[in-house]
Amino acid sequence: MTTNASGLHYDAPPIIEAVIQFQYAEPVSKVTQAKLLKRLKREYTNELALQTVEASVDFGKRQAAFAAEPKTKLSSHDETDVLIIDPTTLTWSRLAPYQGWNSFFERVKHDAEIAHNLSGYRQINQLGVRYVNRIDVPSQKGVFRYEDYLTINLSLPENWDSINNYGWRLEKTYPELGLLANIQSAIIAPEIPNHAAFLLDIDIIRPNSVSAKIEEVFLQLEKMRCLKNEIFELSITDTARASFKK
Repeated sequence: MTTNASGLHYDAPPIIEAVIQFQYAEPVSKVTQAKLLKRLKREYTNELALQTVEASVDFGKRQAAFAAEPKTKLSSHDETDVLIIDPTTLTWSRLAPYQGWNSFFERVKHDAEIAHNLSGYRQINQLGVRYVNRIDVPSQKGVFRYEDYLTINLSLPENWDSINNYGWRLEKTYPELGLLANIQSAIIAPEIPNHAAFLLDIDIIRPNSVSAKIEEVFLQLEKMRCLKNEIFELSITDTARASFKK
């Protein structure tokens, strides 16, 4: 069971992935990164080296340049708890089954404090809190009524009884909070027989620099989580809420 910031209890929350990300202004040195990895990997079972390759093309000179960025993925034994480390970002994720904000946030705080103590002052340019939800829709005489579950819907012509697919994305700023919300939804492959499924993806971003004090960073994450919950509750109907209390 999870409880969101509005006080609602969900026995079967639709969260399939929760993500928190720190983006730093400057990369850490290789020496510091090695120390950080050595310390943090004690908290996880699995370690996997990754590499992201970025390409840029100068069509005038007919030249292409490639840059490889090393990353390390740490994960728990069942790979539901993940931390990805690269020179400029720390990215935590929790896959289903989601065990609640307190459990996820405590892991982030624990790791972030270790990183803060090892690397010292590092300006954070951007924070992110993202929750990806999969909402299952039962068939009603062969029709899947997404509009019964979402308050944000596409306006369709009256003679269109149903559609096979959809996708939309919204962006909204909250200047009083200094936050940006990206909200998107789309149909995905179902996992339950006689059901359809769609994503409700809510990504809250603080695009401006944050105080170097780690306590202030944690306070910002709490505010971002509250906004995420507010948007989630505004985006769903009572029919959707009832389906999370099974």
